[in-house]
Amino acid sequence: PLYLKLACSAAQRWKSYTPESEMKLAPTPREIIKQFFERLNQVHGTLFVKRALGYITASKNGLSSTELEDLLSCDEEALRDVFQFHIPPLRRLPTLLWTRLRNDLGDYLAERGADGVVVYSWYHRQFREVAEEYFLGNVEFKEEIHGMLVDYFIGRLVVIENVNANNV
Repeated sequence: PLYLKLACSAAQRWKSYTPESEMKLAPTPREIIKQFFERLNQVHGTLFVKRALGYITASKNGLSSTELEDLLSCDEEALRDVFQFHIPPLRRLPTLLWTRLRNDLGDYLAERGADGVVVYSWYHRQFREVAEEYFLGNVEFKEEIHGMLVDYFIGRLVVIENVNANNV
């Protein structure tokens, strides 16, 4: 069922003018999940997707939108990638970037309650397993992501809040 859902989702994006070479489906559920992740990389940017979904994958019980946006806003590599052509006065991840990625993830990212907050985590065990391999397969990157999560939750990371221009 998971494979069929992913295959139908991929086929719905095909147009009459889509080259036949781009209309290939991976043969197994794990490989089609990787194919899904690769499409997200193409649409949203490899570094942003890797870091955002790396944080979600590395989290124990999932992350809320606010927590993820805070983590990405403290992540210098993510900010450099997002703001490579323009440096805004306030270096904070635009909320719209996460919203677009969240919408493209669809039902594959589950929303559930934890401690009175809605958190996002993988909805299916196979998604989590493939995400761990795909996003956290590099040991150094995995340690960096876990370190950022630890620093954030013990209060070592400074999160810049949005400042109202009238109050400055």
